[in-house]
Amino acid sequence: MKLSTESLARACTRHPWRTIGIWIAHLVLSIEIVGTILSFGGDPEVTSEDARIQDAESVSISRSIRSDSGRGRGSEPRSP
Repeated sequence: MKLSTESLARACTRHPWRTIGIWIAHLVLSIEIVGTILSFGGDPEVTSEDARIQDAESVSISRSIRSDSGRGRGSEPRSP
């Protein structure tokens, strides 16, 4: 079989469902590849910066909880 556009067109017209199946398989495969690249190939600076922000937020929350915990009993001013 000669590889030309004419021979490819004839093969596609002889087996149209096979052609549609190959197109769908290529579409699914390309979506999977793009999804894999985007999930693993992210920018490491962005992910490390996000981690630093989350760490800073958790530290500030724990500090505020510790500072509020001493005010609970007996340290509140009495109302007249």
